Amino acid sequence: MRNKGNSVVYSCLIKMAALDAGVSIKNIHRGLADRIATFPNKRQVIIHMFDNLSSQEYFIQDRARNEASFTTDIRNYRPRKEPINKASPISHTLSTSLNVEYLKSKLISYPLHLLDHEKLYLDNFIFYSSLLRSANSGAIPILVYIPHNLSDLQQATNFILEFCKEIAIYLN
Repeated sequence: MRNKGNSVVYSCLIKMAALDAGVSIKNIHRGLADRIATFPNKRQVIIHMFDNLSSQEYFIQDRARNEASFTTDIRNYRPRKEPINKASPISHTLSTSLNVEYLKSKLISYPLHLLDHEKLYLDNFIFYSSLLRSANSGAIPILVYIPHNLSDLQQATNFILEFCKEIAIYLN
């Protein structure tokens, strides 16, 4: 998606279902490093999208906790209340620099809510890891939950496009 030649949105699909969290993170950030090297003067935004299995609404999560707790992955790794970053306490949180209140106010035609807590599953592991790595890269991560059983795929497509557009407007 281009906005007058100033902003470019790339997507990178990482297929996983609690497969290998460490490999997933490395793949995401390998792709990001390529984008930063190719476009060193462009701001990079990582939009993590996960299924919202519990409702037909969209959610934005703006922060993540330094806690790994999720189901067993393909390498038989099953963390329970372990710190993701061993140098910080498990209660440590990191937040996106995007103004999620602003984004929500611009997307009023969608059933969108802001999470007031951190979900502590694989999505938190990936989001926290991205927030941690973004401190050095300058990238801006954010996490969005998309309704799992969408009856209207076009609505989800429009939501993502408008979400990207509003992020570009906010950053410019």
